[in-house]
Amino acid sequence: MNAGCFLHGRMQTRKNLKLMAACKRVVLGTDTHNTSTRVPNLAEGRRVIAGKFGEEFLCRMDAVGAQLLCGSRGI
Repeated sequence: MNAGCFLHGRMQTRKNLKLMAACKRVVLGTDTHNTSTRVPNLAEGRRVIAGKFGEEFLCRMDAVGAQLLCGSRGI
C-alpha cells in the first residue's frame, strides 16, 4: 500500500486502514518521484498505521517487505 493513502482525509484513511486490517500480508511504500513536489511520506504513514495497529504490526509488515526484497518463497 502507498503511505500517502493514510494521509488524505479521515474517510479515506479509515477505508484504507480497514482494507489493511483485512490483508494477511502488507508492504508499505511511497511514490516519491522527487523531493520538491512529491516529498517522502513513509514516516507519516507508518505513524498512522502504528497508532491503529501498534508497533508489532509494523514489525511484521517490515518482515514481509524484507522477505520480498530477499526473494524468500515463504510469502
